[in-house]
Amino acid sequence: MKTDGGIFIEMSALCQAEKAACDKLIADFKELNERIGQSDRR
Repeated sequence: MKTDGGIFIEMSALCQAEKAACDKLIADFKELNERIGQSDRR
């Protein structure tokens, strides 16, 4: 979503793998979202 303050990404996930794999997946998405936000700020 684009807002006055930049880009906001709302995310939800359903992961049915082992907890460690799900945690890594979510962390990877958070990192990607942060990079997108930084790119938009430039």
